[in-house]
This record gives sequence, C-alpha cells and structure tokens, in this order.
Amino acid sequence: MFDDENQRPYPGKKDKNRWCKGKIGKEHSLQVAKYSDIKQRYANLKVGKHVFGANWYVQYCMSCGKEINIYYSFQKKNKPQWLVDYLKRTK
Repeated sequence: MFDDENQRPYPGKKDKNRWCKGKIGKEHSLQVAKYSDIKQRYANLKVGKHVFGANWYVQYCMSCGKEINIYYSFQKKNKPQWLVDYLKRTK
C-alpha cells in the first residue's frame, strides 16, 4: 500500500527538511550569508592565528532559520553554485 516514496507520515511528525516549518507546500525562502554574521557568538573567536569561521558561508531559510547548506573554506571540493552566485552578487 505504501512504498518508500509515499510513506504515511507518523502523527505529529512534520517534514521540516523539505518544507518550511513542516507545512506542506510552503517552500523555504533561502538566503546566503557569512557564518559569523548568523552566529554572532563566533564572530571574533580566534583559534590559533586563524579567525573561526572567517570564510564560511551558510545557506539558510529566512522564515524558520533552518541551515540548509554550509560551505567551509577549508573544503577542497569546488564551491557550490549557490555560493558562486552569492559571491558574484556581492562583488
């Protein structure tokens, strides 16, 4: 009757990963910002000679505050498209 894709949700369980605040049909309104701007307590924290989270970026929902993606500057992979678009707009 129910397969993996169309599984019946448990009572009281909301799909907060896909929908904003778990309300079906309400999309996340995404915004990109520096990690230190979102997490104020880490803004000036230094670890050795490096500033904690200096070049970290986060993609989050403006309505519910859920962090969708985080990019760390020490990652060796290519920058994701959402970050490339953000950096183009801010220059």
